[in-house]
Amino acid sequence: MSSTISKIRLDSENICFFGTEPKFNDETRQVLTLHQSGQIDFKGYRYGDQTLLRKKKVLISPKVIQHLFHEIEIIALDSVRVTDVGTWEMDIYYPDYHEEFFGSLISGNGFDKVSDGLRKITKIHQLFAFNGNYDCSN
Repeated sequence: MSSTISKIRLDSENICFFGTEPKFNDETRQVLTLHQSGQIDFKGYRYGDQTLLRKKKVLISPKVIQHLFHEIEIIALDSVRVTDVGTWEMDIYYPDYHEEFFGSLISGNGFDKVSDGLRKITKIHQLFAFNGNYDCSN
């Protein structure tokens, strides 16, 4: 089934609903788009006014992307949603339609291996991905 995915767009927002509010210049939103061709586009946005803080393009093997698509598609069907933590929204695009998935930025959500893999191949510092990579109360 994953061979028909054309792209996956992951929008992660690392804002907790407890503790202190993020500072104006803190990066709290990240959008990661994985394309079937192997291109990965990243954009990180500032909390205060959603200004683009950083962006990066990475090109990897289409075979590696297909493997990620397969893992993401399977795990997304069992994603868990909890409150009071950051969240992610994901669109999986197929040739004729797309599906939407939602989840929480928590460890142990099934996406830990995928999140670590995305951090490794993109070399993006503090990539939230599906589980956040640091305590969002900082």
